[in-house]
Amino acid sequence: RKSINSFIARAAARIVGFDTIKVQASAPVKVANGKVENITAEKDAEIVLEKDAAIAKVEVAGDAKVTVEDGAEVKTVAVSGNATAEIALEGSAKVAEVAISGSANADVKVEGSANVGSMKLEGSATAQVDVAKDATVDKITSTSSGKTEIAGAGTVSKVEATDKTTIDTSKADKDIVVEEIGGTTEEKPEEILVEKIEIVVAEEGGKAEIAKKDGATLQLE
Repeated sequence: RKSINSFIARAAARIVGFDTIKVQASAPVKVANGKVENITAEKDAEIVLEKDAAIAKVEVAGDAKVTVEDGAEVKTVAVSGNATAEIALEGSAKVAEVAISGSANADVKVEGSANVGSMKLEGSATAQVDVAKDATVDKITSTSSGKTEIAGAGTVSKVEATDKTTIDTSKADKDIVVEEIGGTTEEKPEEILVEKIEIVVAEEGGKAEIAKKDGATLQLE
């Protein structure tokens, strides 16, 4: 298969059957039957990854749209800075990781039987995640101070956040338990076992005392 080192798209383009290291786009770009190491989606870019496209990373640096069609696979979609991204997974599409950082916002629609492996939010990033009935998201992790809204009838296997109030599951059809990152668990008192207590009073009129601690049990024979 032929290869391209760098492809810059300022007008609509379709890349078919090439292995490409870098694509920089500020216009609609489609990728079919090929591999791309890195796609940078700038303002007004519309990236469509067709069936049999294998993409290592899509970086959304401006307001852009990313569509992963049925059969396509992407390792990472990263939205950073103050970018706004519309991300759609169709059919059996797979995205291993969606990473949203800075003050970026992502509107993620997981349709068909598509799967997102993990979604991570940092900084003050925000996200709206809509998961269709047969679609799945394995894990959402948020250390962001911004809101993450989860909706739809699909399955979100695990959600964790440093601040659980930033996760809104009111529009999700299924019950979703949000775990707290770094949450503390109640420690149980250490159990102390004493096999034998021997009391010796050295002088007449001496006194010995056994103090019972709350919750302890004393058995005398």
